[in-house]
Amino acid sequence: MTSRPVDGAVVVAVVGEIDLDNVAEIEQHLDAALAAGTTPRAVVLDLTDVSYVDSCGLNLMVRAHQHCGAAGTSLRVVASARAVLMPLQVTELDRVLTVCTALADALAATAS
Repeated sequence: MTSRPVDGAVVVAVVGEIDLDNVAEIEQHLDAALAAGTTPRAVVLDLTDVSYVDSCGLNLMVRAHQHCGAAGTSLRVVASARAVLMPLQVTELDRVLTVCTALADALAATAS
Protein backbone atom coordinates (compact mmCIF):
# COMPACT_ATOMS: atom_id res chain seq x y z
CA MET A 1 0.00 0.00 0.00
CA THR A 2 1.26 3.45 -0.90
CA SER A 3 0.06 7.00 -0.40
CA ARG A 4 1.34 9.91 -2.47
CA PRO A 5 0.31 13.41 -3.50
CA VAL A 6 -0.46 13.91 -7.19
CA ASP A 7 -1.57 17.26 -8.64
CA GLY A 8 -3.36 18.43 -5.49
CA ALA A 9 -4.95 15.06 -4.81
CA VAL A 10 -3.76 12.23 -2.59
CA VAL A 11 -3.63 8.78 -4.17
CA VAL A 12 -3.86 5.79 -1.83
CA ALA A 13 -3.02 2.66 -3.84
CA VAL A 14 -3.87 -0.77 -2.48
CA VAL A 15 -2.51 -4.10 -3.76
CA GLY A 16 -3.96 -7.55 -3.10
CA GLU A 17 -7.10 -8.05 -1.04
CA ILE A 18 -9.20 -5.72 1.07
CA ASP A 19 -10.66 -7.56 4.01
CA LEU A 20 -10.81 -7.57 7.80
CA ASP A 21 -7.05 -8.20 8.00
CA ASN A 22 -6.00 -4.93 6.37
CA VAL A 23 -8.98 -2.57 6.37
CA ALA A 24 -7.73 -0.69 9.47
CA GLU A 25 -4.36 0.00 7.81
CA ILE A 26 -6.06 1.29 4.66
CA GLU A 27 -8.32 3.51 6.77
CA GLN A 28 -5.27 4.96 8.50
CA HIS A 29 -3.79 5.94 5.12
CA LEU A 30 -7.08 7.53 4.07
CA ASP A 31 -7.39 9.42 7.37
CA ALA A 32 -3.79 10.62 7.05
CA ALA A 33 -4.59 11.99 3.59
CA LEU A 34 -7.25 14.21 5.17
CA ALA A 35 -5.14 15.19 8.17
CA ALA A 36 -2.08 16.28 6.21
CA GLY A 37 -2.58 20.00 6.86
CA THR A 38 -4.23 21.22 3.68
CA THR A 39 -7.32 19.48 2.40
CA PRO A 40 -6.57 17.75 -0.91
CA ARG A 41 -8.78 18.42 -3.94
CA ALA A 42 -9.67 14.73 -3.77
CA VAL A 43 -8.65 11.50 -2.16
CA VAL A 44 -8.22 8.82 -4.81
CA LEU A 45 -8.48 5.22 -3.65
CA ASP A 46 -6.66 3.28 -6.38
CA LEU A 47 -7.90 -0.32 -6.39
CA THR A 48 -6.44 -1.19 -9.79
CA ASP A 49 -4.30 -3.98 -8.29
CA VAL A 50 -6.92 -5.30 -5.85
CA SER A 51 -8.12 -8.86 -6.42
CA TYR A 52 -10.80 -9.13 -3.71
CA VAL A 53 -13.04 -6.84 -1.64
CA ASP A 54 -15.26 -8.07 1.19
CA SER A 55 -17.96 -6.23 3.13
CA CYS A 56 -15.32 -4.65 5.39
CA GLY A 57 -13.78 -3.04 2.31
CA LEU A 58 -17.16 -1.81 1.09
CA ASN A 59 -17.88 -0.31 4.52
CA LEU A 60 -14.46 1.33 4.45
CA MET A 61 -15.31 3.04 1.17
CA VAL A 62 -18.61 4.34 2.56
CA ARG A 63 -16.87 5.73 5.66
CA ALA A 64 -14.13 7.29 3.52
CA HIS A 65 -16.77 8.89 1.30
CA GLN A 66 -18.45 10.37 4.39
CA HIS A 67 -15.18 11.57 5.92
CA CYS A 68 -14.10 13.20 2.67
CA GLY A 69 -17.45 14.93 2.33
CA ALA A 70 -17.22 16.24 5.91
CA ALA A 71 -13.72 17.56 5.15
CA GLY A 72 -14.91 19.37 2.04
CA THR A 73 -13.31 17.13 -0.54
CA SER A 74 -14.31 14.11 -2.60
CA LEU A 75 -13.40 10.45 -2.75
CA ARG A 76 -12.74 8.87 -6.10
CA VAL A 77 -12.40 5.09 -6.42
CA VAL A 78 -10.36 3.62 -9.26
CA ALA A 79 -11.45 0.11 -10.13
CA SER A 80 -11.28 -1.91 -13.31
CA ALA A 81 -11.24 -5.54 -12.14
CA ARG A 82 -14.45 -7.50 -11.98
CA ALA A 83 -13.59 -8.64 -8.44
CA VAL A 84 -13.89 -5.01 -7.30
CA LEU A 85 -16.53 -3.69 -9.68
CA MET A 86 -19.05 -6.47 -9.04
CA PRO A 87 -19.39 -5.87 -5.28
CA LEU A 88 -19.75 -2.14 -5.95
CA GLN A 89 -22.45 -2.77 -8.54
CA VAL A 90 -24.35 -5.44 -6.58
CA THR A 91 -24.54 -3.20 -3.51
CA GLU A 92 -25.22 -0.15 -5.75
CA LEU A 93 -22.30 1.68 -4.17
CA ASP A 94 -21.26 2.57 -7.72
CA ARG A 95 -24.24 4.97 -7.63
CA VAL A 96 -23.02 6.61 -4.41
CA LEU A 97 -19.26 6.64 -4.97
CA THR A 98 -17.43 8.21 -7.88
CA VAL A 99 -15.91 5.20 -9.61
CA CYS A 100 -13.39 5.61 -12.43
CA THR A 101 -11.81 2.82 -14.45
CA ALA A 102 -8.39 4.48 -14.72
CA LEU A 103 -6.25 6.58 -12.40
CA ALA A 104 -5.79 9.23 -15.09
CA ASP A 105 -9.58 9.66 -15.28
CA ALA A 106 -9.86 10.07 -11.51
CA LEU A 107 -7.08 12.65 -11.46
CA ALA A 108 -8.54 14.52 -14.44
CA ALA A 109 -11.90 14.67 -12.67
CA THR A 110 -10.25 16.26 -9.62
CA ALA A 111 -8.80 19.06 -11.73
CA SER A 112 -12.22 20.27 -12.88
